[in-house]
Amino acid sequence: MTVDGDEFFLEYRVQQQNVLDAHRVYVPPSGRGQKLAEKVTRAFYSFANTAGYKVFPSCPYISKTFLRKFPKFRKFTHNNNKLVYRQETPLSACVEIDVVSDTMCPWCFIGKRRLDSAIRQLPGGTTVQTRFHPWLLRPDMALHKQKTMNKKISYLKMFGGNEQKFLKMVAKLNMLGKEEGLGDINFNDFKGNIGTTIDAAQLIYWAGAEHDLLLQRHLVDRLFFAYHQAGKNVALTEVLLECVSGVRGLCTKEAEKVLQENRYEKAVSASILHSREKLEVTGVPYFVISAVHGATRRTFAFPGAQDTEYFVKTIKTLISLAMKEEMAKSRNGGNL
Repeated sequence: MTVDGDEFFLEYRVQQQNVLDAHRVYVPPSGRGQKLAEKVTRAFYSFANTAGYKVFPSCPYISKTFLRKFPKFRKFTHNNNKLVYRQETPLSACVEIDVVSDTMCPWCFIGKRRLDSAIRQLPGGTTVQTRFHPWLLRPDMALHKQKTMNKKISYLKMFGGNEQKFLKMVAKLNMLGKEEGLGDINFNDFKGNIGTTIDAAQLIYWAGAEHDLLLQRHLVDRLFFAYHQAGKNVALTEVLLECVSGVRGLCTKEAEKVLQENRYEKAVSASILHSREKLEVTGVPYFVISAVHGATRRTFAFPGAQDTEYFVKTIKTLISLAMKEEMAKSRNGGNL
């Protein structure tokens, strides 16, 4: 969630089955005194309850202030005495991953699957937060939302009309899908029509800005599946709302209103501009991975759907560097 362009948020992690540990609430100075901590905590309890979770409030604000002021939320709170924490490992840290992608990009789909696989291989106790940012491979199509184009012709256009190069890409994608064990990914069928993905980008932005990054990630999964596996046109409102309906915690009526208002169209354009000018992104997928330990942050950015081992090695290396730097700061009184 944002206030005057600054984010306020609640951080949490899954500590055991059906229990979410809410361990931090942050409100920027520009938003203090506006009951934003209360707002984000209420939203989190609503999300947890809808998704079937209990909340363990390890954040002092929630346990000492919020629950005393609003005791009705205690019925959704986990019993402290029965909470069983996962054992922390030496690699305990917070990992923040920013992904720039487009729903119509098959390499983005493969890249996300590989990233998901890498995250599952990280040691227990590693908190990972993933945020998706928009990109438009076909920005020209966003100018005419109702316009559709044959799917194969659209991809051929991205390859300069070179059908041999296009077919070579299709063969490689299918081969990689089998090698990676990515399930029933099928890039052979490039039939049918497609349109702009700007409305899909609006909904992904909405899920992250007004709801939760976990729900945003689930929506990205639904959209990728609809486009690349089910062969649906994600430019169509009915397809987009169908994807939203498949994510527990998101409301189709609210999503429809977002699309009717074009609520995040400007934000999507601004985000793409930021990626292009500040991050120098020229193609997707593009990943920015940061490891945060204490007050230390180590970041590495790279393009492309790298293999799972590359993701795992990169994340572990960043965590190790961040921890060593933070320990060095501690030994030197906070200064290096």
